[in-house]
Amino acid sequence: AVVSTQSTGDIQGAKTLGQLECPCKLFSAVLSHPNVMPRTHFDQLDERFITHLLTEIESTERPPDDPDGILPNIFLKCILSLNLHYTDVKNNRVCDTLKSRTHASNLTEMLLVAFNRAENLTAYFPVNVNSVNKLVTDMMSNPD
Repeated sequence: AVVSTQSTGDIQGAKTLGQLECPCKLFSAVLSHPNVMPRTHFDQLDERFITHLLTEIESTERPPDDPDGILPNIFLKCILSLNLHYTDVKNNRVCDTLKSRTHASNLTEMLLVAFNRAENLTAYFPVNVNSVNKLVTDMMSNPD
């Protein structure tokens, strides 16, 4: 569980694909596990961190070592795996952070493609929850 909070600093501080790929994959894998995340971790995995991930997904500037543009997909997996830990739609920081944004076109497009293909982008372990379906359902179920 400590790995997920340590990865946030690595993810926010890194600027190249080489520096981001391993911490993001580790973060996604750890949070995709069905174990309940400790409450103290929610303080570090806050709106600022989620905003950073969303900003990187929506950014048109790519590092020179990411010519194929895989970073947005890696950041999407981080958001999806984090969203798995919010069980109450009214207190979902991912949805709250999305509501505060003026646009999220890249995120929306990536979600819809995965949703239409019935893909679970964070299926590292055999679980019954599809992370893409859960985020789409959470966004549509949010009363605001």
